[in-house]
Amino acid sequence: MKKFFVLLFLAFFLVSSEFFPLSSVKPGLKGYGYSVFKGEKPVKFGVEILGIVNNISSDFPLIIARLDGEYVEGGGVIAGMSGSPVYIDGKLLGAVAYGFQFSREPIAGIVPVEAVVREGRLPSRDGKGSPNLIKKRMSFAELTRALEPPEKVGGMSPLPLPLSANFSSPYLKALAERANFTLAPSTGPSMDLSMKQRVLDPGDAVSVLLTAGDIEISAGGTVVYRKGDRVYIFGHPLYNLGRVNYFLSRSRVVAVVKSYSSPFKIIQPLYLVGGAFEDRSRAVVGELGKLPRYIPVRFKFSSERLDKEFNFWLTSDPLLSPALMMVIEQYLLTTEAKDYGNITLRVKGNIALKEGHNVFVNDIFVGKNSSEVLGLDAAVLYYLVNNPYKRADIDSINLNYEVFEEDRTATISRIWAPEYRVKAGERVPITVFIQPKNGKLISKTYPVKIPEVAPGQDLYLLVSSAQDLLKWEARYYKGAGVYPPSFQRLLRVLNNLRKNNRLYFKFFVKKPSVFLKGEELPSLPPTLMELYTSPYTSYTGRKTPMSTVIEYTAELPWFLRGNKLIKFSTRRRE
Repeated sequence: MKKFFVLLFLAFFLVSSEFFPLSSVKPGLKGYGYSVFKGEKPVKFGVEILGIVNNISSDFPLIIARLDGEYVEGGGVIAGMSGSPVYIDGKLLGAVAYGFQFSREPIAGIVPVEAVVREGRLPSRDGKGSPNLIKKRMSFAELTRALEPPEKVGGMSPLPLPLSANFSSPYLKALAERANFTLAPSTGPSMDLSMKQRVLDPGDAVSVLLTAGDIEISAGGTVVYRKGDRVYIFGHPLYNLGRVNYFLSRSRVVAVVKSYSSPFKIIQPLYLVGGAFEDRSRAVVGELGKLPRYIPVRFKFSSERLDKEFNFWLTSDPLLSPALMMVIEQYLLTTEAKDYGNITLRVKGNIALKEGHNVFVNDIFVGKNSSEVLGLDAAVLYYLVNNPYKRADIDSINLNYEVFEEDRTATISRIWAPEYRVKAGERVPITVFIQPKNGKLISKTYPVKIPEVAPGQDLYLLVSSAQDLLKWEARYYKGAGVYPPSFQRLLRVLNNLRKNNRLYFKFFVKKPSVFLKGEELPSLPPTLMELYTSPYTSYTGRKTPMSTVIEYTAELPWFLRGNKLIKFSTRRRE
């Protein structure tokens, strides 16, 4: 035991001797730092300590220093210098990580190295809770509501990270504004996805990537410190999300863009060296030689003028993955298709889970509604990785988009049945008349089986599009829906979201039913009806005026609108 404590003391002494003690920091001390300003080789710059800011809103002091050197003179501290290590007497003091916008001289905030490398409690990932209802679409604001910029310290802001992507879109800009990024141009080909040299040293240029492959989104900065295979970068967070799965690459600096407003480096990722697994308030922490969890994604576009495929790796993260899906799809849809005028977009594919389940996507969108596909795919992914039961382990995402430069909408004009007194179990041919836009009236006949109901009872059939059926259900079943009660039910709900290219045949009777834990319980005996809806029991059932008997569906090649209702009377079997 004594030997163990001796070794522990020696290990602490060796580590602590690498660092310049914060207690010895005084105004006037001079040192130096390293950062890459061109190519891959770190360059030395001068540092003069001006003082220490102790801020009550933060749990660490911030060292204020003036920088000097060829690249930092004549403006503020450069975005992309985040993590640049600073030394005094050959010992690591900390990381350049903060600055003032519009500063006329390079005054930097240095985060002490003790704050960078210490282990701390990771922030919670679920501060918002689960939603009460499953929605078919989610907005970009909903997906990014938990992403917040890092805090200021003593009036100084964390240095913006140069965010580069091999595409541009309004959602990408919005994603940058939600954090602390400055948009920078992307240069050169996409990064090499093979794992090459697994080396990063203090002062090296480094990039954290949220996607890699045909679609690339990266944020660049500098390595502060390395201990074995563990590396610390930036000196402030990317998103402060706690445990994460980012790609980590060695990078090169293409150029420095000087500006009084926000000078920045243009940083190009070169090849993978590992992954970043912690996104903390004082550093992003990575491990060399170890890839993070990621989701392989394939998007394929086809139209009369092109066939194109995009393959990339998407970071596996409950918050970022759905938001990034929306960012990327917005770019691809507006570039490879068009988001205005006469356009029809059909999407087919699946989100595969590693345990063997699939959520299938098959829908159609028209005109301005074509942008709704963004909210659909992102919502499905969001519910899979953010639900009260378990985080689904996504194996892959495969989506195929067909683009038609015409308006493929159609309206349900009328419906007809040869007889309206029917027997339970018999098949009645229901003819649906459909009016395509700018086309001839079309009729389609479906042999629909009459459900089992008591003779003499009125039976109603609603033939409807998805949108009109949702409106009908909102009217009669208002407030009845709840979040699915299990993961298996969640998968079922996601696979059965109302689709725009479906005819829905809904049989119902005008008898009360109860919605209990997301399930409709139709035609209950009066005693059970009272039990499930009584305010004096623990049940959460809600009485509704209609009871669904059965529902059928049929796929069509149009974006459907409208609904029609017919009434049957049932008779005894002969």
